[in-house]
Amino acid sequence: MCIIPPTPIDATSFSVGEKDHTDVGTSSSGQSEPSTPTTGRRTAAINSILNEGYNDLKDISTQLVDKTALSPQQIMDGWHKSKGCVINGINHWNLYTKYIAKHEDQERWRLVSATIRGQLYAKFKEENKEAWQEILELHDLLENSEASPQHIAHRMQSFGKIKRQLINLVKGAAAKYGFKAALVMCGKVVNEDVSLGFAHTTAGVKKFFETCCWSDEHAMIGHLKAHI
Repeated sequence: MCIIPPTPIDATSFSVGEKDHTDVGTSSSGQSEPSTPTTGRRTAAINSILNEGYNDLKDISTQLVDKTALSPQQIMDGWHKSKGCVINGINHWNLYTKYIAKHEDQERWRLVSATIRGQLYAKFKEENKEAWQEILELHDLLENSEASPQHIAHRMQSFGKIKRQLINLVKGAAAKYGFKAALVMCGKVVNEDVSLGFAHTTAGVKKFFETCCWSDEHAMIGHLKAHI
């Protein structure tokens, strides 16, 4: 069964708007991601302004470290989270390349005359607005979860990737929308995927398993494996 994440399309609008410059990356094939501004060498004046700003940021960070006893990384993570941002290093242009391979006919509707993939990508981002990254990440997650690697090493690698994607997904939802989540996942090959299992809870429900299930993470993984 193939599950396709929702991709809302406004059939009455086919004009390409201004390019979104928020997603930066380079595809694995060597093609630069579209909608990315090209900049030349920075001038000495700009470098001077940046260096001054960096020093100011360093001073502020040092003050916060002294006042809170948190590490600089914890402070930066808290800053991004407070702004609804989760830094995960995902190259969404590469994910879109995989997405369009499965839904090319659907994506071509976004342009009156489809030309290059870059234009489709720009239109995809324009029409899906703030949800475009989540659509691609969810599609990639579903693709990975449907695959059935034959060797245990491949399954371990795939399991680890899906685990990281799920954690990033719920972290992003918690930061942006205040969602709370408790996850339990395990491998599905009996007697071979014994080591493949994990449980995760977001900050708001750290004691969910203990208080609601009268169990701990290890027991929850065991219960799930018993139903595979």
